[in-house]
Amino acid sequence: MQTRLEERLRLRDLRLIYAVAKERSLVGAARLLQHSQPAVTKALQALESSLQTELFTRTPKGVSPTAAGALLVDSATRILREMGALDQALVDLKSERGRVLCIGAETGSADALLMSAVSRLNRAQSDLEIRVVEGDCEHLIDDLAESHLDLVVGRLVDRALMDDVAATPLYDEPLVLMARAHHPIFEASPWPNDLPEHFAVITPECKGQVAREIEAFVGEHLPRSHRRVRSSSISLIKEMVRSTDCLAAGPATLMAGDIGRGDVRIMPLNLEAAARPAGLIRRKNSDDGDFLAFFQSALQASASSLSHLSLKQV
Repeated sequence: MQTRLEERLRLRDLRLIYAVAKERSLVGAARLLQHSQPAVTKALQALESSLQTELFTRTPKGVSPTAAGALLVDSATRILREMGALDQALVDLKSERGRVLCIGAETGSADALLMSAVSRLNRAQSDLEIRVVEGDCEHLIDDLAESHLDLVVGRLVDRALMDDVAATPLYDEPLVLMARAHHPIFEASPWPNDLPEHFAVITPECKGQVAREIEAFVGEHLPRSHRRVRSSSISLIKEMVRSTDCLAAGPATLMAGDIGRGDVRIMPLNLEAAARPAGLIRRKNSDDGDFLAFFQSALQASASSLSHLSLKQV
């Protein structure tokens, strides 16, 4: 007699199904699950053998779910979200301060906005424990949808416009070239178009849509042969700009504090910057209590102080 599905399907199998469907490749799923690609391939083959059905069709361009696979992907997504919500609820019960608020912050560029907002919320909600998780926006929004996070602050990428989340624009996040205030580049008069070629440019290492936007911006303003440095360390980028002749390319919010103090300046590019809205992203129909309205108000107050960044040029 054939055993029931609940006896053949484990939670790790659901994570495998979800990862393969999300990444559309076994290599991507292996990276997401932090396993080797052969291990993921072997696990998927074993699962399909156990279920006696093919879940994904392999093609030279990746994989796509079969009809049976699509059913399991939908169920896996729902179950994993519910498990995430349950996991968060258990964490909240164990917290000494009661409610735990998990905020996803886009690496580097959300720091300036979050700093004062978190401080205000912490003072107003004494029983609230706040946790901040950094990452790229698209993955943070996926974690939000799966209930691993309560809110996300950052760039409103295309993923933020999907049906399972709600996005509130709060500020614009222009891409700019930045240098220390006393950089020799600002002493040139008139401004030679090829002057930036003499200085290396450092950019934040990120993924997805934001990475493509930064690459397009750099490609538009600098020659392909230009010296480039990429770093996942935001503190290194900031220190390189403050202490060397290195330029930085990225969101103006990356160095908002330094720009506001006058230690870093934005280079004039004489081009109208494309709008890059950023703000607050949350799950639709989520019960976040009074703190959501307060936190959004605090974010709006912080965002108003950032509105000058795109204008604070030479």
